Amino acid sequence: MKEVQNGRLEAMAVLFDRYQVRMYNYFFKLSFDASQSEDLTQQLFIRALHYRNSFRPEQGHVKTWLYRMAVNLHIDHMKRQAKYRMTVMPLDDVHGEVVEMTTSNFTEAVGFVTHHFGNNLD
Repeated sequence: MKEVQNGRLEAMAVLFDRYQVRMYNYFFKLSFDASQSEDLTQQLFIRALHYRNSFRPEQGHVKTWLYRMAVNLHIDHMKRQAKYRMTVMPLDDVHGEVVEMTTSNFTEAVGFVTHHFGNNLD
């Protein structure tokens, strides 16, 4: 990693070869989606290049640094997914179709649930 920090970006290929399978497996265990896991693995190593100067060897091993970045990347990914898409089943029709919900009509759905169930949702 020190070589990458010193400008030898091609040295990142060594880290990629060493950790790509571990990182892919980590993402796959979270999502069970091969395509998404591949994308997130690629994004992780791009992010590692971008933030290469944030790595501090005195604070831990490069593997720990990559896993921390992987956790953050997965959290960011989940936030983006939740922001743009949420599926719900209409409460008044158990056999109704699943509808796509965006953040713009989420407030309306919360109002519906609160009106029908009150604030006591335990």
